[in-house]
Amino acid sequence: MEEQVKQKIGLTGEAVDSQLKLIDAAMQQEINRVMNEMGQALAQVSGRFVEDYVKLTNAMNEIVVCGFSE
Repeated sequence: MEEQVKQKIGLTGEAVDSQLKLIDAAMQQEINRVMNEMGQALAQVSGRFVEDYVKLTNAMNEIVVCGFSE
């Protein structure tokens, strides 16, 4: 009887370990997915910032050029 209990405890421990490994793998996949999405969002924001900054510097340049030509 005692041997059977030890065997069942061992099997339960293995099952729990297996489930923890599955949870860990799923969590790692989710972290990778979220990090990729965040990276893409940051790239979009950065690209938009560059576009806006170029427009701003061009407008400022026109103001400066017009001020010197008057």
